[in-house]
Amino acid sequence: MKSQRLIALACAAIAAGYSVLWFSLQNLPLNDLPNHSARGLVMADLLFRQGLTFGGLFELRLGFEPYILGDLLIAALMQWLPADVAGRIVLWLCFFALPASVYLYARILRLSAAACLAAALVAAFVAADITFLIGFVGFRLSLALLFVAMYFATRVLDEARMALYAGYAASVVMGYLMHLAMPVLLGATLGGLLAARRPWRSGAPGAELARGMALLAVPVILFAAHSVYSPPEAAPMIWPPLAQKIRYALGFFSPIDKSLGYGLLLVYLLCLVPGLALLVRRGRSTPAEVTAVVALASTALYLVLPRSQGLIVDIDARALPVVFIFAALAGIASADAAPLRAGAWQAFGTAAAVALATLNLLVLWQPMQLADRRLGSVREVIAALPPGARVLPIFTEGRPGYYMLLHAGEFAVMDRAAFTPYLFSGDRGFPQVYFRYLNRPYAPPDHWVVRGQSVDWPRLREAWQYLLVVGPVEALSIPYPVVQVRANGNATLLRFAP
Repeated sequence: MKSQRLIALACAAIAAGYSVLWFSLQNLPLNDLPNHSARGLVMADLLFRQGLTFGGLFELRLGFEPYILGDLLIAALMQWLPADVAGRIVLWLCFFALPASVYLYARILRLSAAACLAAALVAAFVAADITFLIGFVGFRLSLALLFVAMYFATRVLDEARMALYAGYAASVVMGYLMHLAMPVLLGATLGGLLAARRPWRSGAPGAELARGMALLAVPVILFAAHSVYSPPEAAPMIWPPLAQKIRYALGFFSPIDKSLGYGLLLVYLLCLVPGLALLVRRGRSTPAEVTAVVALASTALYLVLPRSQGLIVDIDARALPVVFIFAALAGIASADAAPLRAGAWQAFGTAAAVALATLNLLVLWQPMQLADRRLGSVREVIAALPPGARVLPIFTEGRPGYYMLLHAGEFAVMDRAAFTPYLFSGDRGFPQVYFRYLNRPYAPPDHWVVRGQSVDWPRLREAWQYLLVVGPVEALSIPYPVVQVRANGNATLLRFAP
């Protein structure tokens, strides 16, 4: 009991440390988060204020579509809270939803209290992976709902109750409305769960198989219906070579310090071996077996998924958090069930989980604070914009470590109710088909300077009053006279001269 109290105190201290970090970040330094937050602010205006500010610029058509639930959550927070506070709550939720849901799932595996807390700590490490730092809000929240769905699925297989199936179906539908990847990932994890449980060896194989098929039916129907009514874009899919997929995975969980990747690969393999070794025995499947097989199924999904299609990138990467968490659960479950030296294994595993989550917090602290300060300096320049101005953000920063500034220009929407052309929207080819510009003026691609693409300057001058240059202004050659409104080391606000 004393050791469990110590573990609980360590978890509370680590959670407090992460909370302090996330709420200290005033400028939402996750790559896409300013864009999502600005769109949420516009949606709040369209939903709750009859489009008083942005009604003539955007349209919103609510429907049963992926990504809409996360946007509605952000819009509701933007309506009732200051935009900066709402953004920080979204950031906090994107991080903590995963450890909380993994803890819930670990409980249904009947692991000890210490093992469940260790699983949550490992999930806290995974929760700061590349998809979090890039700011994939809908995906991060759908990932938590996947583990909630796996919790209900396990209970349905153990005790066929309609209330449990309804909870499962609701979590899957919510996950689908958060992100389209959720039913795809769930299909792989459910397949692994059913294979590991080996229902054909149970006393009533037909009943368990029927329950398994009923579980699989929900994500399959959702994905099939989406494919029929919202067919994917015609852009080609891109599959990288296997060696490139492996290298990408090595840096995925520690993008700030990629040297940890090889150690994590070793941990992945060591965690799987004990659970997979148990598959040869007869009898009821153990938590170590189940989670090891699910980890393998998720690994296979990662290997077969494409990397990108059109504007949608990192498609295969969505499976990697699931891979590592289930592999870690397999190792934790093996240590938790060890008949000999169980206490020593539990102590070692829990100490390792505490160290991993703590080290991750320390590694993240300085880079996140630095990115926050850089975004804050961009907002200082944006403050010179008149309210409602038409401003074209221009990203010119090509140095490593500055990519977090890519969507910094969207703070013009949040801080000055300005109009910018780069919010993620259906008319731009993004999956947010429910949100569209009404009459989007000419604007070059948002990476045009860094990629050396040409631009139609006469049309650009006609469409935009202001240019917000994020990065070195020297990288930009403007053929028209401009007036510098405000500038600092990270951004320059220019106005076309009359």
